[in-house]
Amino acid sequence: MILPVHDRLRAHLLHQLAVLYSLDRADTPPLVLEYPPNRDMGDLGTPVAFELARRLRKAPRAIAQEIAGAFGTLDGITRVVAAPNGYLNVFLERPRFLLDRLGSGAPAPPPTTSAIAHCCSSGWLC
Repeated sequence: MILPVHDRLRAHLLHQLAVLYSLDRADTPPLVLEYPPNRDMGDLGTPVAFELARRLRKAPRAIAQEIAGAFGTLDGITRVVAAPNGYLNVFLERPRFLLDRLGSGAPAPPPTTSAIAHCCSSGWLC
């Protein structure tokens, strides 16, 4: 699943926040990961810059740019971009994720089927 990617991303971001802003775990806001409404905005997004803006007395966009610039590399992620509105957008390495998932030997979920019955006005199945 994608949850291991979420965990690695959260851990990496927590480390970056500690390095950039000298924040320990108690001072770090919760790292919420969201799915952007448009694929052009990335595969994941986080509003962490908004959470830090008041504490750091900086604009969310500036914080997002600093985090994106210091992000470095992380397995499974192609790039991290600071959006103009202050979100931090994350782009996953989709082909690799898919190939890893297909090659993991994880069983595929069983197909779901459903039967639909239609009753006519006489009350019988038609």
